[in-house]
Amino acid sequence: MKYRLKDSIIAQINGVPGCYRQVAKAIRYGSGSKGNDKTGSDMDLRLEGGHDPDLRVLYHIMDD
Repeated sequence: MKYRLKDSIIAQINGVPGCYRQVAKAIRYGSGSKGNDKTGSDMDLRLEGGHDPDLRVLYHIMDD
């Protein structure tokens, strides 16, 4: 388990750009990416746009 995340969660995050053409990159940042987060900390995730991003895509990603 890396950065308090299960490998399956990391795989899901890494898979977002391959599943959605509207996302070019998924980047984790903040305390969790540095390894100094605490139990109960939130996850900071940045999605960089690829082709024609919009909120509908974001909502769809969140539902997956």
